[in-house]
Amino acid sequence: PNSNSGLDIAYSLVSQYQSPQLIAATGNQDLGFTRSHHGDISYTRTLSGDLNLRSGVFYQHLFDVPIGHDASSTFSTVNLLEGFAPGNLVNEGTGDNYGVDVTLEKLFYSKHYFLVGASYYESKYTAGDGVRRDSRFNGNYTFTGVYGKEWLKPAKERTIGLNLRVLYLGGLRHSAVDVANSQLASETVFDTTNPFGEKLNDYFRLDLRLSFRKNKPGYTRTFAIDIQNLTSQQNEVYNYYDFTQQKIVTKYQLGIIPVLVYRIDF
Repeated sequence: PNSNSGLDIAYSLVSQYQSPQLIAATGNQDLGFTRSHHGDISYTRTLSGDLNLRSGVFYQHLFDVPIGHDASSTFSTVNLLEGFAPGNLVNEGTGDNYGVDVTLEKLFYSKHYFLVGASYYESKYTAGDGVRRDSRFNGNYTFTGVYGKEWLKPAKERTIGLNLRVLYLGGLRHSAVDVANSQLASETVFDTTNPFGEKLNDYFRLDLRLSFRKNKPGYTRTFAIDIQNLTSQQNEVYNYYDFTQQKIVTKYQLGIIPVLVYRIDF
């Protein structure tokens, strides 16, 4: 539209082959590709020399998704993360992902940068029973913030860096545990009449990275320590029925995770 702004319109048709765990199940060897239409419209504006604002809307329609062949089935591979897939699936399912996002970015200038982004979205799917439902990934909202700064020591040809990242995401959806049937089966049984009808608590994580970079003739050495989940936040993974305790138990992700990095760039 003018020298300080831009409008982008994009479309793509994407095909994805099925995972090995899916193809290995009985009757799934002839499954075709899952396909999807992607559409995106975004508007970018330069607020200053190093500060950019981007906003956009997006839509994704999935089709030929493998689902249960039974007309009463609620299974769809769009929700598959782990475990075994059922057999005799057919490429007849659909799904939709759509929403809006906005990002404010300060490019690396004057030894520091930041990026702040947020989105609101919906993620739906339709299985063999023809009912349109929330998918496992319909957390509805995300927030991301990143900040970085460097201090240069010219006399020692050394650069010290500090980077912070914060993530706040809507929790994944899950199916409720059917306590009565779990007690009878002595294992976790989920309520399949209302799949992904409940939502885990929101996900929060703060990451910290400290780096020391030394410039040498012909190469650069970097030593860094990444501390993931700095606050040791207990983020929920899933719920299951514990037959020993005779109750529903919540499983949590890992706490604080330190990672040491040593890198040489030629």
